[in-house]
Amino acid sequence: MGNIQFIVESSGREQDTSAPGMEVSTSKIMGFIEQARASKRKCTNLPGTSAQKLPKPDIVKLGIGWQHYSYSYNTSSYHQVRSSRNKQIPSHDINLAYNKDYEETLQCLQDIFFKNGRNFKGRISEMELRIGNSAGREISRDGFTAKQYFESCQTQKKRIYLLTKIKAQHITSLDFSITSDSEESLPDLGSQFTENLLSSTLPTVTCSTPSNSAPQFTAHVTSPATSTPISQTSSNILVHAGTPTVTMQLPNTARKCIICADREIDAVIQPCFHSLCLVCGLQIQEHGRKCPICRGNIENVRSIFYC
Repeated sequence: MGNIQFIVESSGREQDTSAPGMEVSTSKIMGFIEQARASKRKCTNLPGTSAQKLPKPDIVKLGIGWQHYSYSYNTSSYHQVRSSRNKQIPSHDINLAYNKDYEETLQCLQDIFFKNGRNFKGRISEMELRIGNSAGREISRDGFTAKQYFESCQTQKKRIYLLTKIKAQHITSLDFSITSDSEESLPDLGSQFTENLLSSTLPTVTCSTPSNSAPQFTAHVTSPATSTPISQTSSNILVHAGTPTVTMQLPNTARKCIICADREIDAVIQPCFHSLCLVCGLQIQEHGRKCPICRGNIENVRSIFYC
């Protein structure tokens, strides 16, 4: 290989630097070239340079919530279910694909709030499920996509809600668990349920007026007439109310509370003396309701027991 001659400018004159000790190998020159290329690549990746931008993912970010329907006649609507000391309600954000449809979005919310198909409100099979907004209004299935819903939200924080409602055939008692943190769901009277109670045939109670000479009176309960006579058993029911003892004769089929249809009758309402279970009676009295049978005012609810 011949010698490579370098020309160095110094003080306006050229100097010949070719000398036997100034030989540069080919590998050294290639090293210089690689270093120059690496420096160029670093410069192109610095901030402010025109580096290639990655496409944004086709997803929307939505907050989630859950609203449950209350059948109470003065608040018949969806109410948000909130967290308490004993239960935590998910409230995080979720990412949904732009093209996720109504059923896929509903399934996503169902999996979050009803793990294993149930929660403290009941089984998912007993519920009617809908998608709604923060006002508790149902969202139409027609043309629904996650992107379309995101763009239609008028609030600053975009949220989507799961709306649940107990199916009519599964309603046996109505509760206030939405507005109360109590672990026990106590029954309440809904308009539809009250109408059924008033229209059904119920046992009648007739009481004689107690006198000073006779401090006791007897109440007779007659059951509705049927083709097959109902066997009756006599039971003495004592009312601890500071009043004369009340004795009633109830058939076996009349021992269940007419409100919840589950618990046994163990209380009476004063002054009308209509009977029901103590849990339902205290719940009705606490919320200032009237007697579900005669619609009379309730002065007190007294517990009873069978002798």
